Amino acid sequence: MKKPWYILILFVAWGCSLQRTNPSSNLQTDEGELAFSKLLELAGSDTANVSGTNAVKIYRYRVSGKGKIKDSTLIIQRNLDFFSNFSEPIAYDITYDSLGREFERYATRVATGERHLNYRKIYDELSRLDQWVVYNDDGKINSATYYHYDADNNLIRKERFYGHFIYGTPRLENLTTYEFQDGALVKSVERMSQSTTTGFETILTQEFDPMNRIINYRSESFQSDSLVSTWGFRPIYNQEGKLAAKEYYSSNTADTREEYRYDTRGLPTESFSYEIKTKEPKSLLKYFYQKEKLPTTIAKKH
Repeated sequence: MKKPWYILILFVAWGCSLQRTNPSSNLQTDEGELAFSKLLELAGSDTANVSGTNAVKIYRYRVSGKGKIKDSTLIIQRNLDFFSNFSEPIAYDITYDSLGREFERYATRVATGERHLNYRKIYDELSRLDQWVVYNDDGKINSATYYHYDADNNLIRKERFYGHFIYGTPRLENLTTYEFQDGALVKSVERMSQSTTTGFETILTQEFDPMNRIINYRSESFQSDSLVSTWGFRPIYNQEGKLAAKEYYSSNTADTREEYRYDTRGLPTESFSYEIKTKEPKSLLKYFYQKEKLPTTIAKKH
């Protein structure tokens, strides 16, 4: 029987912590989860379909000041179809209206046969999506999203209301606006609120190139309408259209640059980051592909 592939990632760090802090919440991300997320970002979530690769082991290496490896630690091992393994089996069926448009989706729990309305879509007189209503499994409204368009049928505003089943009356949780130039999307601004007070705590701004690729991503956090922190990144693409580098910044000042290399299959072979001002290395990931089966000993999450 032909053995499946797995990916061995060697993670090298120069005496620095690999836990990344979220400026808005000060919560730290586990270094193994961060390394695995980096793989999916660079290679795509369908990595398991490339050359038979279906599992990953990720190691962290400590390096001395003289460049010698001191020790290594396995920080995570995971099948590349990890997420599908832990999702509860649910079957979906979609109904369509008289014009062939998607109207409702129902969800059925495979284990129990329980079925409920998952969402309903409502269209305007021009057959554009006007409302998208999502339901809880008890039939109560979870959220409702409303869509607005310009004279050229471009979506220019999206409003998501939440809390129908909690507060009795919904509140605006998410407001996204879109800007177009010559028919192409050039910018989106998403404003989010997680509290019951007025105002938005987070504003995410994305700018796009003519190929609809992100060229700037900025996150701003607010408290009582005052700006607390800013961070973001600017992606840079190579001639093949792959992500070649990212420059991370805070307060519009570039702090760190992360560069990537790929093999002929489009799989990442290296991810290297360093401080832009001092050129001091922060981390190095190298991806090695080996033909060896990964034991399936990962416990299910509850």
